[in-house]
Amino acid sequence: MTKTFEETTSAIQGSKNESLITANQADDDSNYSSVIIIGSGISGVKCAVDLTNKNIDVRMLEAQDHVGGRLKTYRDDEGRHYDLGASWLHDTLQNELFEHAIDLGCKLYYDDGDWGWYTNQGERIPNSLKAQRVVFDAEHKIQLAYEDLTLPDKSLKEFTEEFVQTHPLITEEQKVLAPQMMRYLELWHAIPWDRVSAKYGIPEHFGRDAFVTSGYDKIFTSVYEQIDRTNLKLHLNSEVINISRANDKERLYTVKTKSGETYTSKYVLVTIPAGALKYTHQDLFAPNLLPKPLETVIHEMELAALGKFVLEFESVFWPEDLDNMVSLGNDALKSLTPGAHPLVFTNGKPLFGRNCLLALTSPPLTHYLEANPDKVYDFFEPALKGFRVDKSKPLPKMTFLLATDWTQNKYFRASYSALLVGQDYYNNILPFIDGADRLRFAGEHTTHDANGCVQGAYATGRREAEYILADMKGDALPYKIRESLENVNLNGK
Repeated sequence: MTKTFEETTSAIQGSKNESLITANQADDDSNYSSVIIIGSGISGVKCAVDLTNKNIDVRMLEAQDHVGGRLKTYRDDEGRHYDLGASWLHDTLQNELFEHAIDLGCKLYYDDGDWGWYTNQGERIPNSLKAQRVVFDAEHKIQLAYEDLTLPDKSLKEFTEEFVQTHPLITEEQKVLAPQMMRYLELWHAIPWDRVSAKYGIPEHFGRDAFVTSGYDKIFTSVYEQIDRTNLKLHLNSEVINISRANDKERLYTVKTKSGETYTSKYVLVTIPAGALKYTHQDLFAPNLLPKPLETVIHEMELAALGKFVLEFESVFWPEDLDNMVSLGNDALKSLTPGAHPLVFTNGKPLFGRNCLLALTSPPLTHYLEANPDKVYDFFEPALKGFRVDKSKPLPKMTFLLATDWTQNKYFRASYSALLVGQDYYNNILPFIDGADRLRFAGEHTTHDANGCVQGAYATGRREAEYILADMKGDALPYKIRESLENVNLNGK
C-alpha cells in the first residue's frame, strides 16, 4: 500500500528518540517505470515534481525510512525544532526557494549582525587590532590574483600566510591573528584550510543568508506536495546496490535493491550524495557503464564534513548582542585537542527563543565528535568559558545536546562536496552533467551555481527533468546545458 503524503512527509522530522515512521512499499503491479529516481532529497523530489506533472510515471527508491535526504528537522514535544541538515537559505537575492519560503510564511532571520572573535584561550579580540581588516584584504588579494585563471592554485593556508608576511604595514599581532581568523572559511568549505583551494575558496555571495528558524521541513514538504501522486511510486527502505544495462538495443536500465527487488526503466536519475557514491556504493555501477571521466571524478572528489551541534543551557551567558562568535584554532596544538580547531557558534536566542547555541565544526574534529557525541562539551568548554560576559560566574548547566551524524551515516558519509587545491569546478561537474546516456545525475555536487547548497541541488533536479523531457522528444537540450556551463566564469563570479 502506498504511504500517504502526510505519513511520508512527517517522517522527515526526527523526534527526541529519533524514532521515524517506517514506510510500507508502494503498490506495484509492474517492475517497469519510465523514470527511476534514486534518492528522495530536494533534487530528486524537484525532478519528480516536474516529471509527474507532465504525466511521466516515476519510481522513487529511497534507502532510508523517510524522505528528505540531508534536509532533516528535529522536533520534539517540548517545542524544539532544530535542523540537522541545511539551516540557511543562501544568496537570497537570487534564491527562488527563499521567495518560496516567504510565500509560505516561513520564519526567517538574517543572522549576519555583529561577530565576536575570541582566541582559543577565550580572550576577546578587540576591534582596535584591526586583524579582521587584514583578513578582508587577504580575501580581496586572492580574488584579484585569480582573475588570471592560469595562475597555479595554492591552499588557502599557504596564500594567507604568504600574504601576511609580505604585505606592508601588517603588525606582528595581525600576522598571528589574521591567518587563524581566515580559518573561519573552514566552517564554510568544511575541509581543513591547508586543503581548501585559494582559487575557488573565497565565496561570492548574491545577497544575505537567511536562517530558517521555523524549520526547513516546511520548505521541503511544500515542494514534495507538488508531486502528482498518481504518477509516483515511492519505495522507502529500498537501498539500491546495482545499476546495469538491461537491454542495449532499447537503452533500458536494470536497478537492483538490497532487498532483492529488480526494476527496469528508460531513464535513471542518481541523486545519491557524493560521500555515499564515493565510499558506500563503490560497486553500484556495472563495469564500463560509466564514462572514464565520471568514474575518475567520483573516485577523486573531496567531501566536506560540517558538524552541527545544538547546546541548550539553563541561562544565557554569552553576549546577546552578537549573532555569531568565533573561537580561533591554533595550528601549533595537536589535532583533536580543545583549542586546535576553529569553532563558530551562532546565538540561538533570537532564532528560537531558547537559551541555545548552534556550533559548527570542520574536519577532522567533525568526524571525531559525530562518532563521540559524549565528548562534545569537553571540546567546547574552553570556548564557552571565553564567551561568558561575567567571567566570575561558572558556566550554567547544559540541559540539552543535539549532534549531527552525517559522517557516520553510510547513506551520506559527509555533509556535502568540496573542492581541493588544484581541482576546478569545470572538471568536477561536467562529467555529472554529461551523465552516461540516459543514466543521469543530480544533487549539490553536480552544479557550479550554489554548489553545496539546497537551491543548487533543487536546480539540478529541474535541469535533469528538462533533460529527460527533451530527450523523450529528441531535442538537443543536453548540449545547451553543457554550453551554458562552459560559458560560466569558472572563478565563481
